[in-house]
Amino acid sequence: MERFIGADRAFCVREFYQNNNSATVARRKFREHKGLHNFDDTPALQTIKNWVAKFEETGSTLDKPRLGRPRTSRTEQNIDTVAQSIRKIPTQSTRKRSSALNVSRTSLQRILKKDLLML
Repeated sequence: MERFIGADRAFCVREFYQNNNSATVARRKFREHKGLHNFDDTPALQTIKNWVAKFEETGSTLDKPRLGRPRTSRTEQNIDTVAQSIRKIPTQSTRKRSSALNVSRTSLQRILKKDLLML
């Protein structure tokens, strides 16, 4: 999951160019724009520079799709099925629920923890 959305990245890149290519000023403007009091909640200077470099190279600040094996168990359909199952029978164990939904217990636990933020 990305920490900063595309609009945040675009704001920083725009401010970078509007302020004499200064990542420091862009970071300060971002903090003011978002009403943040702590620099820990803002992108690092190198991060802003990386976004600018990516924008100059590709015309976008968004990441490319990742390569690798596609998700098979944590699909939107399985996540919705698990969520409905929990609403229907909230006290059912993960072992019984995984058997009933035909999803491995490990995948069910990942869905609960990473997607539904429950464990």
